[in-house]
Amino acid sequence: MAPSTHRVTDATTNTRNSQPPRPSSLPESELGSFLREQSNGISDEQFLPQKTNSRTKKQHVFPSSLQYCKLNAFRCTQLVLWRRRYFEGILRWEAALRMTFVDFPKLLFQRVDSARTIVSFFFVYVMLQALAILWGFLFNVGAVLGENMSTIVTMPFIQAICVLVVYVSVMGIVLSFGRATWILTWQSLQNFPLIRRIIACECTPQAVIFTVAMPMLIILPSLITVPSHCTSTVLKESSTLVHAMCEESYLKLLTDKHPVFQRALRISTAIAICQFIQLCLEILPRWRSALAGLSTTKTFVLGGWLLGMNFLGGLWTVEWSARHFGLKVTPLSDLTNYQWEIFGMALLVGWIIWFLAITCFTYPNVSECDSNKKALSGFFERLKFTFVFGQGIVFFRACVHPNMGFVHAQLELTIINLLLPSIYVVSLICLRMVSLLSARAVLLAGPLALGIATVVFVGSKMTEKPHVFVVVSLFFFDRFLRSEAASSLSGMGQSLQQMLQETSFDKKHPLLGHSAAKKCVYIAIAILLIFVGALSGFSVLSVLQKSAKWFPDATSVEYKNNSIHIHHTGVVKLHLGLANKTNPAITVDDPLYASCSNRWNGLSLIDLAFFAEAAYFDPLSNDTAEFISTIFDNELGAVHIYLPELNTKTGSKLDFFEAQIPKLNTSVISVRGTDIWRFTDFIEDVKMFFEPVVFSVLSSVFPTIRIWPDVTFSTLIELYSEMIGLFGLQHESWYYQELLDYVTSLTDRKVVLTGHSMGGGIARLVGSIVGTTSVTFSPPGIVQSYSKLVHHIGGTSMKVDRASLHHRNVAVVPEYDPITMIDAQAGMIQKISCDTPHLSMQLSCHMLEGTICNLVEHCGSARGRISSCLFEHNIARATEDMIPNVLPIISKPEIYVLVAVTFGRRYRHHLMIIEREVYLQHALHITPDASKRLIRHFIFDLVAPFVNIHFLGSSLTFMMVYLWGRRNEHVRMSFLGLFPFTAPYLPWVLFSFSILLGNSATTDLMGIIVGHIYYFLEDVYPKIASIRGWKNQRPLATPRIICYLFDPRPVVVDGEQVINDLGAYDNDHPHME
Repeated sequence: MAPSTHRVTDATTNTRNSQPPRPSSLPESELGSFLREQSNGISDEQFLPQKTNSRTKKQHVFPSSLQYCKLNAFRCTQLVLWRRRYFEGILRWEAALRMTFVDFPKLLFQRVDSARTIVSFFFVYVMLQALAILWGFLFNVGAVLGENMSTIVTMPFIQAICVLVVYVSVMGIVLSFGRATWILTWQSLQNFPLIRRIIACECTPQAVIFTVAMPMLIILPSLITVPSHCTSTVLKESSTLVHAMCEESYLKLLTDKHPVFQRALRISTAIAICQFIQLCLEILPRWRSALAGLSTTKTFVLGGWLLGMNFLGGLWTVEWSARHFGLKVTPLSDLTNYQWEIFGMALLVGWIIWFLAITCFTYPNVSECDSNKKALSGFFERLKFTFVFGQGIVFFRACVHPNMGFVHAQLELTIINLLLPSIYVVSLICLRMVSLLSARAVLLAGPLALGIATVVFVGSKMTEKPHVFVVVSLFFFDRFLRSEAASSLSGMGQSLQQMLQETSFDKKHPLLGHSAAKKCVYIAIAILLIFVGALSGFSVLSVLQKSAKWFPDATSVEYKNNSIHIHHTGVVKLHLGLANKTNPAITVDDPLYASCSNRWNGLSLIDLAFFAEAAYFDPLSNDTAEFISTIFDNELGAVHIYLPELNTKTGSKLDFFEAQIPKLNTSVISVRGTDIWRFTDFIEDVKMFFEPVVFSVLSSVFPTIRIWPDVTFSTLIELYSEMIGLFGLQHESWYYQELLDYVTSLTDRKVVLTGHSMGGGIARLVGSIVGTTSVTFSPPGIVQSYSKLVHHIGGTSMKVDRASLHHRNVAVVPEYDPITMIDAQAGMIQKISCDTPHLSMQLSCHMLEGTICNLVEHCGSARGRISSCLFEHNIARATEDMIPNVLPIISKPEIYVLVAVTFGRRYRHHLMIIEREVYLQHALHITPDASKRLIRHFIFDLVAPFVNIHFLGSSLTFMMVYLWGRRNEHVRMSFLGLFPFTAPYLPWVLFSFSILLGNSATTDLMGIIVGHIYYFLEDVYPKIASIRGWKNQRPLATPRIICYLFDPRPVVVDGEQVINDLGAYDNDHPHME
């Protein structure tokens, strides 16, 4: 302490200055000397009665006043001593905390050379994984938008705009959250340089501490109060507001319905509190100087509070240890598990408030942060160490805990890895909002955002719940706050704005891997946009399909010569020979598959496979009943076929039928799988099963995802669904709801569910809900998506019983089938071989017709009805079947009228000029060397259509020949030396010659059509667009983002270049010199 500089001016001043200072105002270094001086200056004689003259009357001096002075001095001395003890206790507590949170990480980093690298890698990995999972949630939002697009396009214009604004707001909030996560991730590699600069130069430590404490002071009280006030018993007697808050707001994630999330949030908050303590220790000066001059009352309050907290903390530690061994050694042993958790969280709240009190008492002595950025760098490095070390302890404890194990530990760690980064991001966003807030900005942005949110909420008519209003308000408030504060940012705001624009502090030496990671982000965003666009397109097409009532049949059946011929999608053919006296049935004495001999209510695998095949037939025809009657031929007795009144052609979303077999007292309900002519089927496939696909993609980037147990995926997918609801969005009704209602209505007989592909997935889902048998073929897995699908049935929340997935559930899974690899399979799985894995990228293995033939071959015809089974898969046949159907459509007079109107006189004039320019440009840039290549190209193009080289098919060859001919129209040639012609006629000459040779004309004609479309879009349309002044002049140009991803370097073009890929040299061109 600096020596006193007061000057003595008079006796009064001298007397005032000579008074001893207050003990409470002295620092600890001078407190001991002060106490010695006070004790030495008080002698006993001062308090003894004075001697009197013997001649005078003996007077007795009443000693009460003197004793009071001595007692008061004694009390003062004792008070100072106790204050000193309390203050020293606070300092010893600080030393113990520093040893744990500061010195230990320092020592570890000094002794272990690779510790810093390991900690940084783990932190970046976890943050990037959290960012990837957030990207998956964006896909979920995009899926909801895509599937609801069919409803949006039918809304009034104003309502549709309001609904789209809601989706934009949700995506904007998620992207802002992801952007902040991205910034924290890459700033962490350099220990957050920009945040360090802000803390060191432009803020007070108290403001930083209070900002960081805000999320924890919100989370912990919520965890304490919500579980007790949101139980089912309490909600029955609660008001509508309490009911809505407990079941419709984010508070429902804190109830007993989500115990894993609740526990993970408690642990995440505990780790965040440890980091909060680190912040208080390192951002503030040493407490001896920061709390200098602390009054006696405040010292006793802090010291007594510390003693009480340490006593309760020690009691909690003893009880926590005893509970692991089932011992009762403390008064806390009688607490229930819920009361025990409440006690622990209340203890954490007490510690946070104690540290905040310490922070408040430092205001007189601390007004700014330490400007040593190197010290702050070490602080952030130790924060990352606490992040890693804390999760390691939690994971190890859960692994060795007798009631948990590795699966529970992995699930808990995954959720913690999401929650902790979320707490960091929220703290960063709070800091940013505080920096941007001003009275003018709030007064302007607040009412404007609330007004727009009110208009959108009322105009969208999406829901009566306030979620949409809150989301839109937050989004527009953030937008307006940024725009309003952009021109008048404070120093801290400018630094934060720079932090939000940059992710690397050193531009000359960019971070390792940062560029590649940015490319991955761009690719992820591009994939997301493509996904949303494709799904929205399918949704709009489903509306057009429904309005046009265009539902072609993908499957047809014919009966010829004692055989059945099934054609599926023009690609697959199944030929079934029926057994008779001359053609005996296929029999297998020793079935090769374990399930061949199994029976379900008297039905075999092959029986149920035929029922599943019949679901693909036209529901408005008699094909289903005729097929079942022909296949079984009264082997099952009378089989009554019931088709629901509503099907995909009459307004339903799902096709299924019931086959009632009175002989077996059983009804077989068969569900149709995905129909390629039903756009709603593709949407339902994506809606039900796209999350497992997203996680499968992410597992290729993050190896730890591969070891996640299924319950982890299921929990995250269910969390996605819950978050969708919290943002005010909702899925359309599930396909399976109609089937569920139908099955539950059948109470007088047994039910067996079957289906193929998506139909199999829906059948096993409904079977697990109602507890009935399901035998399915090539279904996608359902284990990971199950929680999402059954969490809300008919608007009612139900408890998910994962064990029911494995009850009465049988699935036939061909090897190499890509559809069955989606999600995880459940129940009894019968793996079978695939005879055609080389066809159509293994999609042939998914076809039910191939599965039927495989089962007949390995199990035999159980009922003696099948004598032969032939499966064909030829995707080229789809083109041959399509051309005859397409040609009559494009040759209608209406099409010619439309073309004539589209290309009127003015457009024909431009077209003639543009085509002439294109031809001249390509012809003038033909070099002599290209003439040599012309001979090779011509010979190749002449021979390829006839030999039909497998890697350059006939259609592709004709397309290239057509393009070359149109781009080199003045090239003269002759066919076999018989008659001359110019290049544009070459494809037609070859086409005619190919027909004469007896080759198929459809594939060649398709190549010419595609070549003409490509030529128009690539060569003709850009010139028309340039003349007309249209914005998009090259529809087929490679998108800029793709060019940047694969070649980020700027392209410098020296002069105009004309590329002629199939160049030729024409000596007879009139403009050649």
